[in-house]
Amino acid sequence: MQAFISVTSLITYIFEYLQAIVIDLGITSTQGFWIGTSYLLANAATMPMIAAVSDVFGRTLLLMASLIVFSTGTIMCCITREIGVMLAGRSLQGIGGGGIIVLALVIFTDIVPLRFRPKWYGMVYVSAGSDDPASEWHPLFFWNTMVQITDMPCRLGAWALGTCTVSPFRYHTPAIAARLDGC
Repeated sequence: MQAFISVTSLITYIFEYLQAIVIDLGITSTQGFWIGTSYLLANAATMPMIAAVSDVFGRTLLLMASLIVFSTGTIMCCITREIGVMLAGRSLQGIGGGGIIVLALVIFTDIVPLRFRPKWYGMVYVSAGSDDPASEWHPLFFWNTMVQITDMPCRLGAWALGTCTVSPFRYHTPAIAARLDGC
């Protein structure tokens, strides 16, 4: 869920920092428009495909791949001074972010029974929070990169050890399984 919060906060923060990015990179407002749009377009295009492919290859493998793609795009946005690299980085973030968002929701749906989902979704979205925009936009990407870099070894280690598997919550007790299987 940490990655989900990281991705959703980056979506909202980028629009707050867009004016500073346009001024700092010395680009036109049309090019600045594509900084946000490239992410959203790549995100929307890959979400359905990644959700469908996760049924074949597994959610864990695709979640790890999405995290790596998202982190690569974030690093590209951190170090850029050109609009082409920024748009490529934002597109990679969109591909990875689409995977992270849709897989987080699918895994959440696998684990949490239907009647408890509103409470859990509320707790996740409240923890995302909000911040005031500043004139400097680089810390936005650097913060996100640092979170991903410190979190990635833990995720990859858990995946390699086989402890990062998704087992549906509904099958933990026979009573819950009997109630939900009839739905």
